[in-house]
Amino acid sequence: MPKNEILVYNYSKERLPLTKKEIVSRSQRILTLFGEREKVCLSLIFVSPSEIKKLNHYWRKKNEPTTVLTFPYSADSLSKDHQEIKEKDLGDIFFCPVIIKKRAQESKISYKKYFVILLIHSLAHLYGYDHKNKRDSLIMEEVEKNILAKLNFK
Repeated sequence: MPKNEILVYNYSKERLPLTKKEIVSRSQRILTLFGEREKVCLSLIFVSPSEIKKLNHYWRKKNEPTTVLTFPYSADSLSKDHQEIKEKDLGDIFFCPVIIKKRAQESKISYKKYFVILLIHSLAHLYGYDHKNKRDSLIMEEVEKNILAKLNFK
């Protein structure tokens, strides 16, 4: 499998739950667990509560900050060097470290583990899983639990 392009941008003033290298590594592993075989491009963007609130209001009509927003791409593109290798643009995931940390504390789990759970959840959305109804929610939850268990992350 060709090397994935996973870009990590921290536009927040907060410390990330893992180092950028760990975030990329963990993302690579999760993509593998989803069965990804193609080269993919993915952006993980960390923003402030005010910025995620603006995005949430614009895209979801919810005027409040949230932990994460996921924006899938729909088209495949050629790799940057225009070779025959296809690159699948998965999408952009926006995280808010301040809200993630707060929700982790409320849930009594570590900031790191809560972030990984949200990363798995967001990637599930990029692979077409959703929770619009009870049946779909159960399927998505099962996929997420299986991946988290395989990561053996504490």
